[in-house]
Amino acid sequence: RAFEGVDQVQIHVRTDFTQPDPFCPSSAFLKRAGEQIHRHGRTFQVISWTEGNNPETYRKLWDLGVDSFATDYPRELIAVLPTLK
Repeated sequence: RAFEGVDQVQIHVRTDFTQPDPFCPSSAFLKRAGEQIHRHGRTFQVISWTEGNNPETYRKLWDLGVDSFATDYPRELIAVLPTLK
């Protein structure tokens, strides 16, 4: 069975808002990865190596289907959580 013994998958992301697609791996890759992870009933987690102090990072990643975040900026993440839908 796929993902047997795995309860979440974490992808490390570089963020650069000066680029048309701010994420590496790309937004398209992250969306597809999240869809596949969710099909197997697993949690999709992301850590942004850059721009973790920017609330927009979390908003945009959430919109791509991320379920949870690992971060070095818990205050910034907690502040943005109520705005995530």
